[in-house]
Amino acid sequence: MTPVHLTVRSPDETEALATRLAPYVLAGDVFALSGPLGAGKSLFARALLRAMGSRQAHMPSPTFTLLQAYDDTRLPAAHVDFYRLEGDAQADPLDLAPWFKHGVTLIEWPEKAPRAVPATALTVTIAPGATDDERHITLEGASWQGRMGFLDPSQRRPVTEKGRAE
Repeated sequence: MTPVHLTVRSPDETEALATRLAPYVLAGDVFALSGPLGAGKSLFARALLRAMGSRQAHMPSPTFTLLQAYDDTRLPAAHVDFYRLEGDAQADPLDLAPWFKHGVTLIEWPEKAPRAVPATALTVTIAPGATDDERHITLEGASWQGRMGFLDPSQRRPVTEKGRAE
């Protein structure tokens, strides 16, 4: 997949992007959320979870628990934070394999345990922009190849005269 590069100018626009992605999320999807502290990784994850149906008023950060499970979303979801991990072996006790197969997994700080993150993950990189609220977001991952046309017209599948995708 060709990476999709976007610029959002506020936290509301970051949340709107996550909300736009939510209808396209499938069981087995993994989001690898990268970026510096305060970039908006948790904001993005919570917005995606809410857009998937979570009604939880308080969505705690998984920084200390390492994993927060959500069963009130349209697919079971796990919000995971690798920030405190010191390597791949420390991710093993989380037993993420069932989430990777049957649920949706949002992993913050995937670079802390890279072998624990499936190669099929959609990498969401959030970088600071020119202002305090602006962010540059890059989405990249082969598993989303057929689903990114709604964000980037260059990735839309061709349509025949009858309107069917080829």
